[in-house]
Amino acid sequence: MIRAVLLALLLAGCAKADPAMEKKAVGDYPTSRATAVTVYFRDCSGPDSESKITCHSCGDEIFVEPAEINVYADNNEQIFEGNPPEIKVTGEITHRYNKVAAADMAREKAKGAASFEKYLTGLFEAGNDWCASYGGTRHDLKNVIADAARGKLVDMK
Repeated sequence: MIRAVLLALLLAGCAKADPAMEKKAVGDYPTSRATAVTVYFRDCSGPDSESKITCHSCGDEIFVEPAEINVYADNNEQIFEGNPPEIKVTGEITHRYNKVAAADMAREKAKGAASFEKYLTGLFEAGNDWCASYGGTRHDLKNVIADAARGKLVDMK
């Protein structure tokens, strides 16, 4: 009997994340202004004694602006409360930011659209690699890097 209880407890600890909470955690990442967004969802725990659910994810975003490029990779903890659970707090645990100055951007653009696309993709995937190092399931939410490399995106606000 004790072995059966221990086995049940072990198996419960290995249960997959609730797909609905995964969808909510991933959906918390904005995509409207970004050129590309990927989220690595790791886990959710809870609800705790206060009915809070804590989720962990890492989001990578690249913004190709007219004068600069910014890549933001954030390893986050998200707190959900209520019924149904709604996001109340997103706290950054660690981050990795990369800002490309206008002069460097111009030098890369001058090499042509295909080369600039490869450069932008490399910057973005470096952030994804950093997020992937924390583990989790990859969710590609948006990617218009090819359009940005060809100057098709002027204002994404």
